[in-house]
Amino acid sequence: MLWRVKNGMQALLYFVSNNLNFIIIRELDPVAFQILNNLKILTTAILYRFMMKVELSPLQWRMLLVLTGSSVLSQVCADSTCNPHGVLG
Repeated sequence: MLWRVKNGMQALLYFVSNNLNFIIIRELDPVAFQILNNLKILTTAILYRFMMKVELSPLQWRMLLVLTGSSVLSQVCADSTCNPHGVLG
């Protein structure tokens, strides 16, 4: 019986999250939505660090910054405002 309650709660949260995503997609442009969507990884890591009191290694912090920066950069450059020969070229 307890597993039904747990699974039901997970299904309800997934349902609400999915419907909120559609509302957000309707209100934001695709680039802003994708950047915010990709930042979930960074916010999850930060919350994991402070709420669970788990230390992240310097390498893990660097990789989170690289992942966040590359995600933002790729979405901004997908807006076709970047140099066609690359960001730096």
